[in-house]
Amino acid sequence: MDCLFQPNRRKTDTPNNDAHGASAMDETLANINAVLAEHSHQINTLVAANRALERSIQVLKKDTSWTYSAPDIPRSHWIETGHDEDYADVLEEFLSNIQIVVEGIRNESRDSVYHCLVGNNTGTAIMHDDALIPHFAELADAIQVSSTNVELGMRKMTITRQVMIVAT
Repeated sequence: MDCLFQPNRRKTDTPNNDAHGASAMDETLANINAVLAEHSHQINTLVAANRALERSIQVLKKDTSWTYSAPDIPRSHWIETGHDEDYADVLEEFLSNIQIVVEGIRNESRDSVYHCLVGNNTGTAIMHDDALIPHFAELADAIQVSSTNVELGMRKMTITRQVMIVAT
């Protein structure tokens, strides 16, 4: 482990004192560095907890009515972006399921476990589209401020870095 704190050492006239003093000083430095490492870990833990609390506050400020506010995505959007009717059907069902899950999480009683699955059971994978981000944000917000334990499963979906950022 690299030493985080290294004081200037004094030369002594007695060689034996220097060896013993250096050993004691090294032990003291090791102890100081262990305490610094522990404090650094505690600070990082507190920073992460603070971010989670700040996010909860922002969610609560943004949506005090607890209504699902993500905009509807018209069926024509999927067709216009090059997908077929079957894909549009899958996405309509997917968006409906996300809304049901969000409302279920928000209405679930305290100290319960809410099990939910989003995605689809067909062979069609749901690809990323920026139009889906507000729906993922609604899901993330509901989970963030819920006192319910949520077990969320996702099936056959592309989750991009942008969606992960929205969700955290």
